[in-house]
Amino acid sequence: MQVLSRKLKNIEYMPDKSSALIKRIRNPSLTASIFPHGYMQCKGAASVKDTVKGVKVIVREIEKVTGGEQTLEVLDFKVTNIMAVCNFGFLVDLESLFFAQAGPFSSFDYDSERFPGLSCTTSKKVHLTIFSSGKVQYTRLPVLPLISCSMLLSTRQL
Repeated sequence: MQVLSRKLKNIEYMPDKSSALIKRIRNPSLTASIFPHGYMQCKGAASVKDTVKGVKVIVREIEKVTGGEQTLEVLDFKVTNIMAVCNFGFLVDLESLFFAQAGPFSSFDYDSERFPGLSCTTSKKVHLTIFSSGKVQYTRLPVLPLISCSMLLSTRQL
C-alpha cells in the first residue's frame, strides 16, 4: 500500500485512519477505496457503465505502477447501492404526509427544525427523503428496476 500511495496520482493514504487507499479519477468522475486484501469499493459514478469504465482505468494505472509484474483481474463486480433523485414538479405538504402515515412506508421521520426533509423507508428497505419543493432522493436501491417501482409507489402516496 505504501508503494502504491507513493507512485499513483490523486491518492490519499492515511494508515492511522483507515487501511484503504482513496483514489480519485476525473473521467469518469469516481472515488475508489482500495483495500490491502484486494477489495475495491467505488462511489460517485453517474451510471453502472461509468463505474465499469472507472474500475478499468484504476486497474490499468495500478498495473503500470507495479511494472506489469502482475496482471490484475476484476473477479466479482457487483452493484450494491444506487441513488436516484427526481422532482415531482409540485409542492408537497410534508406535515400532512407525515401525519397520514399510510401505505407501503414502514417508517417516517420528520422534524422541520432538525432537517428540512421527510425521511421514510419503504417495506423494500428503500430510503426516501422528500422535500417540500417536490424533490425526492432515493437511496439504498439494490437494483435498477426498483427505481421506477419505488417512484410510482411514492407518487401514488402523495
